Amino acid sequence: MDASAGGGDRTADAANRRSHPLVRRCPRLGGPVPFRYCLASETGRPCFKVIDCWWETLDVVRFLKDHLTEAEFERLAAARPASKAASLVSLAEESKRRPA
Repeated sequence: MDASAGGGDRTADAANRRSHPLVRRCPRLGGPVPFRYCLASETGRPCFKVIDCWWETLDVVRFLKDHLTEAEFERLAAARPASKAASLVSLAEESKRRPA
């Protein structure tokens, strides 16, 4: 998934083609989220915590390596979280854009 190719579309599409009934509590959002959300999160790309959150439930590294390019996977594996304040602002902005 390079940025010019529309971000996380390939990964999200792969998840949507398969039935992922997997749901877990998101440490960032504080509530239950399905695996497919973690693959596209608010950025359209996999959440930087997807490996940390799902490694005990499924072979998430294998799934990501199968659905991402090597460069995309490396970028995800090296990703660092935004500051707490930046995350809260981003989540607030995202919630304003969502229909009620």
